[in-house]
Amino acid sequence: QSYSIGALGSALVVRDATNTAERMRIDSAGGVGINTTSITSGTALEVTGNMRITTTGNGLIFPDGSKQTAAATAGIGIGKAIAMTLVFG
Repeated sequence: QSYSIGALGSALVVRDATNTAERMRIDSAGGVGINTTSITSGTALEVTGNMRITTTGNGLIFPDGSKQTAAATAGIGIGKAIAMTLVFG
């Protein structure tokens, strides 16, 4: 797979050289977007699509220092829903 890197307006953009689809961008504020051409203002990382965290013990670390390494916690079972929004930045 070949990629090209170049400027687009005030952003640095990585494109798939085969079909010129944008794969990643860094905007002038330092925000990083993966699989998106538009990064929400004030967001450090915006991903369109699935994210996978691999290897036992790895997870998301939140500003309060807590770390989530599994999709669910004790007390959450079948029939109960969790609403969660991840905002990086």
